[in-house]
Amino acid sequence: MGSRNLAMLLAGLLCGLFVRTATAEVACPSTDFNAFLTSFSESPAVQKAFTQRPLQFVATVDAEPEPRQEKRALGGEQIKFPLLPDRAYREAEGLALSVKELSGDHATAILNKPDTDYLVEYRFVRGQCWMLSEVSDFAI
Repeated sequence: MGSRNLAMLLAGLLCGLFVRTATAEVACPSTDFNAFLTSFSESPAVQKAFTQRPLQFVATVDAEPEPRQEKRALGGEQIKFPLLPDRAYREAEGLALSVKELSGDHATAILNKPDTDYLVEYRFVRGQCWMLSEVSDFAI
């Protein structure tokens, strides 16, 4: 193995170790979904720690004859945090965050702007802690 390949391998391993270590340092904010969602929305560190990779991302694309949903799996470097803006930003932009559904180990939160077509759904699953598994952006 060449020295360049070895250096790339070591860099990749160290990067993976750093990601796992950073995630392990963030404790689960709560198993109660409402308390978890509050912490999740206020902290990019919590969002990074409790977002599944790959993250399923569904976007509405303007297509003919009608708009359609396009689904992609986003890897770590493709995910831009924060995924969910904090309360100060939401208030400044007129965005409302609410829980749409909470059933057993699944929950869905909605971020919307009243009287507009802006709507984003955040789907979570619970294991040892809640994890963001999918984001669906319904705005065109």
